Amino acid sequence: LKGAARAVGYSHDGQYFAVGDAGREVSVFNAGDKSKYHAWRFHDARIEALAWSPDSSRIATCAQDSHIFIWNVSTKKHFSFQRAHLLGANDIIWLSDNKLASVGQDTTLKTWELEA
Repeated sequence: LKGAARAVGYSHDGQYFAVGDAGREVSVFNAGDKSKYHAWRFHDARIEALAWSPDSSRIATCAQDSHIFIWNVSTKKHFSFQRAHLLGANDIIWLSDNKLASVGQDTTLKTWELEA
């Protein structure tokens, strides 16, 4: 880890464990042997929350940089919703495999649709 753990979670299938830290990194570990599977570092501020998609294929993270990132575990690729919440994004939750909701310091609740 690059800093203190800020958000943690197991994938729904129990295969992976993810940690988002104050150092802006998302680390994914194999749950069985605890070896590091992959790490990403694209946020510009500390990570506030992470959530696994219901099908365990993606992780969504939000941070004080106002961005939301979606990380694909198998392809190890990502994309983002830039400036999703002014002043920072506080929490995120998956509503389905292709839809999520987020809240932020801008006192808004937003939903996001992803391509299937």
